[in-house]
Amino acid sequence: MRKKTGYRRRIVYAVLLCAMIGGGLAGCGVKAPPVPPESLPPAAVVDLTASLAQDTVTLSWSIPTGKAAGTTGIAGFRVYRAVVSLDDTACAGCPLLFRRIAEINLEQYLITAADRKKMTYRQPIRPGSRYVYKVVAISRDGQAGQDSNRVTVR
Repeated sequence: MRKKTGYRRRIVYAVLLCAMIGGGLAGCGVKAPPVPPESLPPAAVVDLTASLAQDTVTLSWSIPTGKAAGTTGIAGFRVYRAVVSLDDTACAGCPLLFRRIAEINLEQYLITAADRKKMTYRQPIRPGSRYVYKVVAISRDGQAGQDSNRVTVR
């Protein structure tokens, strides 16, 4: 009779062990897909600035290097702009609608650049609107980094 009790106990332990292993492998199902280390996106641009001369805005920012450039390096930048009428004060906290206005290839830009550590982008603007800009770095394998800080021009 003792042999049967020990056998049943081993069966129960084996079933519990299988359930614990199976449950651990299944996970909770809310994790994002893994990102291989060789394809980490570039970090966000953190020093975007804007200056206004007559009717042209000039955006400037540093080119991320080292770990901030991601593991595949930076291929270029996307410039986004949101335009809000100065008369539109009814919705101060509403989200802005950004549209991509430029994509800058870094290699082509650096061919003629005077400063190889800074990027600049110029664009004419019209009076009567508020312009909000942001920049996103793009890696060589096409991944977009985080949004930069935003700058506003009136």
